[in-house]
Amino acid sequence: MDTAIKRKLALAAGREALERGHELTLTTIGTSMLPLISQRDRITVIRCDAGELRCGNIIIYQGSEDETCLIAHRIVCVKKMKGRYHFVIKGDTRWRCDKSISRDAIVGKIVKIKKGEIVLFLEHGIGKIINVFFHILSVCGIMPLAFAVFFKVRRGLVRHG
Repeated sequence: MDTAIKRKLALAAGREALERGHELTLTTIGTSMLPLISQRDRITVIRCDAGELRCGNIIIYQGSEDETCLIAHRIVCVKKMKGRYHFVIKGDTRWRCDKSISRDAIVGKIVKIKKGEIVLFLEHGIGKIINVFFHILSVCGIMPLAFAVFFKVRRGLVRHG
Protein backbone atom coordinates (compact mmCIF):
# COMPACT_ATOMS: atom_id res chain seq x y z
CA MET A 1 0.00 0.00 0.00
CA ASP A 2 1.21 3.49 -0.90
CA THR A 3 2.65 5.56 2.01
CA ALA A 4 0.34 8.52 1.30
CA ILE A 5 -2.69 6.23 1.46
CA LYS A 6 -1.46 4.75 4.75
CA ARG A 7 -1.04 8.26 6.19
CA LYS A 8 -4.55 9.30 5.07
CA LEU A 9 -6.04 6.17 6.64
CA ALA A 10 -4.10 6.74 9.88
CA LEU A 11 -5.27 10.37 10.03
CA ALA A 12 -8.90 9.35 9.44
CA ALA A 13 -8.62 6.68 12.16
CA GLY A 14 -7.07 9.19 14.56
CA ARG A 15 -9.83 11.75 13.94
CA GLU A 16 -12.46 9.05 14.45
CA ALA A 17 -10.85 7.97 17.74
CA LEU A 18 -10.83 11.58 18.98
CA GLU A 19 -14.48 12.04 17.97
CA ARG A 20 -15.34 8.99 20.09
CA GLY A 21 -13.64 10.56 23.12
CA HIS A 22 -10.33 8.69 23.00
CA GLU A 23 -6.91 10.28 23.38
CA LEU A 24 -4.19 9.99 20.75
CA THR A 25 -0.53 9.59 21.66
CA LEU A 26 1.91 10.65 18.94
CA THR A 27 5.69 10.81 18.68
CA THR A 28 7.03 14.16 17.51
CA ILE A 29 9.58 15.22 14.91
CA GLY A 30 10.68 18.74 14.00
CA THR A 31 12.05 21.78 15.83
CA SER A 32 9.39 24.51 15.59
CA MET A 33 8.19 24.03 19.19
CA LEU A 34 11.55 23.67 20.92
CA PRO A 35 12.32 23.48 23.79
CA LEU A 36 8.83 22.62 25.06
CA ILE A 37 8.32 19.90 22.44
CA SER A 38 11.46 18.16 21.20
CA GLN A 39 12.02 15.44 18.66
CA ARG A 40 10.82 12.03 19.86
CA ASP A 41 8.70 13.47 22.70
CA ARG A 42 5.36 11.72 23.17
CA ILE A 43 2.35 14.05 23.06
CA THR A 44 -1.21 13.32 24.10
CA VAL A 45 -3.93 14.90 21.97
CA ILE A 46 -7.63 15.25 22.82
CA ARG A 47 -10.64 16.42 20.83
CA CYS A 48 -11.65 20.01 21.44
CA ASP A 49 -14.46 22.33 20.40
CA ALA A 50 -13.51 25.58 18.69
CA GLY A 51 -15.04 27.65 21.48
CA GLU A 52 -12.78 25.94 24.04
CA LEU A 53 -9.53 26.88 22.29
CA ARG A 54 -7.59 29.82 23.71
CA CYS A 55 -4.41 31.73 22.97
CA GLY A 56 -1.49 29.68 24.24
CA ASN A 57 -3.08 26.28 23.53
CA ILE A 58 -0.92 24.00 21.40
CA ILE A 59 -2.89 22.24 18.71
CA ILE A 60 -2.32 19.57 16.10
CA TYR A 61 -3.56 20.57 12.65
CA GLN A 62 -3.35 19.32 9.09
CA GLY A 63 -0.73 21.03 6.98
CA SER A 64 -2.01 22.84 3.90
CA GLU A 65 0.77 21.66 1.58
CA ASP A 66 0.50 18.01 2.64
CA GLU A 67 -2.89 17.17 4.08
CA THR A 68 -1.48 14.01 5.68
CA CYS A 69 1.17 15.99 7.58
CA LEU A 70 0.24 16.90 11.16
CA ILE A 71 1.79 20.01 12.66
CA ALA A 72 1.95 21.08 16.32
CA HIS A 73 1.89 24.87 16.77
CA ARG A 74 0.62 27.35 19.32
CA ILE A 75 -2.52 29.46 18.97
CA VAL A 76 -1.55 33.15 19.19
CA CYS A 77 -4.90 34.69 18.18
CA VAL A 78 -8.50 33.52 17.99
CA LYS A 79 -10.88 35.32 15.61
CA LYS A 80 -14.59 34.74 15.08
CA MET A 81 -15.73 35.88 11.63
CA LYS A 82 -19.21 35.29 10.25
CA GLY A 83 -19.94 32.81 13.02
CA ARG A 84 -16.83 30.71 12.33
CA TYR A 85 -13.64 30.48 14.35
CA HIS A 86 -10.26 31.12 12.74
CA PHE A 87 -6.97 30.60 14.52
CA VAL A 88 -3.63 32.32 13.97
CA ILE A 89 -0.90 29.86 14.85
CA LYS A 90 2.87 29.92 15.25
CA GLY A 91 5.75 27.63 16.08
CA ASP A 92 7.57 28.90 19.18
CA THR A 93 10.93 29.12 17.39
CA ARG A 94 9.48 30.81 14.29
CA TRP A 95 9.61 34.56 13.63
CA ARG A 96 6.30 34.78 11.83
CA CYS A 97 2.85 33.41 12.35
CA ASP A 98 1.46 30.84 9.97
CA LYS A 99 -1.60 31.73 7.95
CA SER A 100 -4.82 31.46 9.93
CA ILE A 101 -6.59 28.11 9.88
CA SER A 102 -10.22 27.14 10.31
CA ARG A 103 -11.57 24.73 12.88
CA ASP A 104 -11.81 22.07 10.16
CA ALA A 105 -8.01 21.83 9.91
CA ILE A 106 -7.58 21.24 13.66
CA VAL A 107 -7.22 17.62 14.71
CA GLY A 108 -6.99 18.22 18.45
CA LYS A 109 -5.32 19.96 21.37
CA ILE A 110 -2.15 18.78 23.11
CA VAL A 111 -2.74 18.24 26.83
CA LYS A 112 0.35 16.25 27.84
CA ILE A 113 3.99 16.05 26.80
CA LYS A 114 6.18 13.12 27.85
CA LYS A 115 9.89 13.94 27.65
CA GLY A 116 11.66 10.73 28.62
CA GLU A 117 10.56 10.12 32.22
CA ILE A 118 9.24 13.68 32.69
CA VAL A 119 5.54 14.30 32.07
CA LEU A 120 4.11 17.81 31.66
CA PHE A 121 0.35 18.32 31.90
CA LEU A 122 -0.35 21.55 29.99
CA GLU A 123 -3.72 22.22 31.64
CA HIS A 124 -2.51 22.49 35.26
CA GLY A 125 0.43 22.55 37.65
CA ILE A 126 4.01 23.22 36.61
CA GLY A 127 3.26 22.15 33.02
CA LYS A 128 0.72 24.97 32.68
CA ILE A 129 3.20 27.49 34.13
CA ILE A 130 5.93 26.35 31.73
CA ASN A 131 3.50 26.46 28.78
CA VAL A 132 2.40 30.03 29.62
CA PHE A 133 6.04 31.09 30.02
CA PHE A 134 6.98 29.75 26.57
CA HIS A 135 3.84 31.30 25.07
CA ILE A 136 4.92 34.73 26.32
CA LEU A 137 8.49 34.27 25.08
CA SER A 138 7.24 33.15 21.66
CA VAL A 139 4.70 35.94 21.15
CA CYS A 140 7.18 38.61 22.27
CA GLY A 141 9.78 37.32 19.82
CA ILE A 142 12.25 36.37 22.54
CA MET A 143 12.14 32.62 21.79
CA PRO A 144 12.93 32.93 18.06
CA LEU A 145 15.75 35.39 18.84
CA ALA A 146 17.23 33.08 21.48
CA PHE A 147 17.20 30.14 19.06
CA ALA A 148 18.65 32.18 16.21
CA VAL A 149 21.57 33.24 18.42
CA PHE A 150 21.99 29.72 19.82
CA PHE A 151 22.16 28.10 16.37
CA LYS A 152 24.48 30.80 15.01
CA VAL A 153 26.88 30.32 17.95
CA ARG A 154 26.59 26.54 17.63
CA ARG A 155 27.44 26.69 13.90
CA GLY A 156 30.43 28.89 14.71
CA LEU A 157 31.66 26.41 17.33
CA VAL A 158 31.30 23.51 14.94
CA ARG A 159 33.18 25.28 12.12
CA HIS A 160 36.00 26.48 14.33
CA GLY A 161 36.02 23.26 16.38
